[in-house]
Amino acid sequence: MRLWRRTTNARLNAHQALQQLRPRVADSLGETEHASAQARQHIILRDLSRDRAGALARWQYRTGPTEKFSLYVFASDFDDLYTNWMTRRMVERAASAIHVRARTESEIRSAAARVAKSRLRGLQSQLRSLERTLESASLRHAQQLAAMARGFGDGYWQPGHRVPGRPQDLLPDDAAADATYFALRQLGKAYVWGATSPETYDCSGLTSRAWSSAGVLIPRTSQIQHAGLPAVSRYAPLRPGDLVIYFADATHVGLYVGEGLVVHAPRPGQVVGLTSLNRMPIKRIVRPDTAARPLRYLGASRPIERGGPDTARKRGDSAAVIR
Repeated sequence: MRLWRRTTNARLNAHQALQQLRPRVADSLGETEHASAQARQHIILRDLSRDRAGALARWQYRTGPTEKFSLYVFASDFDDLYTNWMTRRMVERAASAIHVRARTESEIRSAAARVAKSRLRGLQSQLRSLERTLESASLRHAQQLAAMARGFGDGYWQPGHRVPGRPQDLLPDDAAADATYFALRQLGKAYVWGATSPETYDCSGLTSRAWSSAGVLIPRTSQIQHAGLPAVSRYAPLRPGDLVIYFADATHVGLYVGEGLVVHAPRPGQVVGLTSLNRMPIKRIVRPDTAARPLRYLGASRPIERGGPDTARKRGDSAAVIR
């Protein structure tokens, strides 16, 4: 069971890292595109300045003698000659300076674009690595649940099962993972009607004790869990920790653990085990922490819970750690 928890932690860590990394990749992609666009623009300006400077040089080469002669012939006096000569020199120097500046700016922009592309490639490499880690951990998670189903299942679930009409499962938050971990640790324990002890359970005793172990109080019976907790939409993805209420009179409840599997305490004479989500007629699926707001804050006081009219209590300080 600890192996399952380590795998779940690996999935959660990889998922959280991906959630943090994806915006950085998007920002880096935008910066890279902007830097590349600026580099292309300055390459065009560099080439234009080079062409203009080259055109001026070619014109001077072709008309050099004539131009020099005209400076002397058409100058009205020495000051006019000096002014014309200085103007020509200033134009030549300005054209050369513009080209040098454009070339330098182009080199700077091109270097910035290369740096941005290199940073983007590094982030994309991290992203692919995390995606592979998450995929590998998810595969191990499915294999571990399949192994549990072989040992504690009733034969109605098959590997690779997916919940009909629903997207892929969500990853649990810390509280939901705690509740799921607790419920799976009770596999093989006896059913006793009305029991919530560490050694025996009835169906709602198991689910309420599982969520209590995660620091979230929920109603004790399946009927009040059905009536008092928010429902998951019919076509929304499920998440480990969700409670599956069965039968028209809400007389049975199990805790969803993922991959189409539910852990439940079936009936007298049997033990806590795993079964297919659709093994019995589903009345509703509810999500306790949506009502109770159980997300835990590191080193902070937990809020007053709102799981039902007679289940609220003030939670004590607790670190948000996965055990």
